Amino acid sequence: MPVRLSLFVLLIAFASGCAASRQLPREQMLRAHAQAQRDSLALLLADERGRQSILRDSLQFYDDIDSGAYERQMRVLTDRIRAYEFQQGGSIAGTPIDTLYADELFEPASATLSSNGTALLDRIRRDLGSTGRIRVEGHADGSPIGPSLRARFDSNWELAAGRAAAVARYLIGGGMDADRFDVVSRGETAPIASNST
Repeated sequence: MPVRLSLFVLLIAFASGCAASRQLPREQMLRAHAQAQRDSLALLLADERGRQSILRDSLQFYDDIDSGAYERQMRVLTDRIRAYEFQQGGSIAGTPIDTLYADELFEPASATLSSNGTALLDRIRRDLGSTGRIRVEGHADGSPIGPSLRARFDSNWELAAGRAAAVARYLIGGGMDADRFDVVSRGETAPIASNST
């Protein structure tokens, strides 16, 4: 109803102004009136599309929350950010951190260093120098220990500890001072990403 009323008021105002001046021919007057109507309707349509877009976005947001899609998207983004931060290295209280992935260091399903892992640790040993504390942290994901590992490690805590100790042992065996090392197992408590990535 408000649309018809505003068009009627517009029509009366336009017609009375034109009738008083009588300068525009009837055809021009009709074209101008039709253009004014189109412009008015175009504004109303644009406004309505804007309201519908906002409504669609808000309804989609609630659908995403209800279906769990929002949480999944947030988890994936958070995992990507954490993985990127770990890959870029970082620091704790200004002390640089190097992150080495188990696949790069160990034989599959074990805490035994691979030849690639020992070569990587040889390069790192040169960068560590001869002074300062070194903290080796072992991490694991949340996947249960498989049968081949269960014979040696009861849980991810022990696996992460075994891998951290293997790294420290190798560096100490290469001539580094054992008093510099702290060996810590974080188990599955501080992963860089969820198991879904």
